[in-house]
Amino acid sequence: MGIGYTLCGFANSISTLIAFYVIHAAGLSICYISLLPTAVRWFPDRRAFISGFTTIGLGLGALVLSPLATIIILTSGWRMAFIYIGLTMIVAITALAQVLRSPPSISMPLSSPSSGQKQTVHPSQDFTPRAMVRTWQFYCLWIIFFCGTLGGSTLFGHLAPLLVEAGFTRVEAALAVSFLSLACGICRPFAGYMADKIGEKVTLASLYVVAAVFMFCMVTYPMLAFVWVLFIGIGHGQNFAIFPSITAGYYGLKHMGVNYAVMLTAVGISACVGPLFAGWVYDTFKSYYWSLIIAIISYIVGAILAIIVRKPQPAEKSVKAEA
Repeated sequence: MGIGYTLCGFANSISTLIAFYVIHAAGLSICYISLLPTAVRWFPDRRAFISGFTTIGLGLGALVLSPLATIIILTSGWRMAFIYIGLTMIVAITALAQVLRSPPSISMPLSSPSSGQKQTVHPSQDFTPRAMVRTWQFYCLWIIFFCGTLGGSTLFGHLAPLLVEAGFTRVEAALAVSFLSLACGICRPFAGYMADKIGEKVTLASLYVVAAVFMFCMVTYPMLAFVWVLFIGIGHGQNFAIFPSITAGYYGLKHMGVNYAVMLTAVGISACVGPLFAGWVYDTFKSYYWSLIIAIISYIVGAILAIIVRKPQPAEKSVKAEA
């Protein structure tokens, strides 16, 4: 991650800059997928909260890095900003990685919000990635993840021009995007805490409905966008606290890193589809109306599927059933 960021400071063309940034992005993905399962293994009975607490660093890091990068750019230029920050990443991540350890056991106590009793997930209930993708629940969860992040991805790409068109200044529109990012990040441990207390499915469905309601408010009265984006950001950010927990709860901890990486492809595709579709809608109809309506529908679909989906059979039972 740090090497790619440092190399960006030596780029002499757009193509090499993109290539070096791809290296940085690959390292970031590896770091994220390595860190999250380890954290969940240490706190298996609070896995949604710890997922939210871990991933909040992504949002808070951006809040710290943006002004720092601006200062370095103004004083030393953009190349030195990449180099200084990249070298800092290399030193800090390498040092902190030395204390990262997995717990001695991968058994997972699960708390039932209704009964308060704990059950242990044994290794026989761990699904390999191949076994996971052979369950209908995986595809249902993937669609939920896609639908639950489509609206947020759309707004991250088009909120600023949408608000400028509604009468906001460019500075106000940029500030609204910052509010959206802040809500998306800060809400994660709180959403995770709710999921651990009342259940992941209930939390997902409830906050999707909240996001749908305030997305409709964005459509009908965008002048209060600074209020609406806070709740939409919560509906978007909760996914990154709850879906690691659901992946662990449904498919076990042993292969969680790879399983969640496969599940996370839903976010990558929604991040591409949402902004591209909204751009096409605006170019065609000269309005963002229908792209926001689609986002509302996607939240509702995600909420319905979140209630319907249920935990798959343990891996051994699935194999016996097929035999």
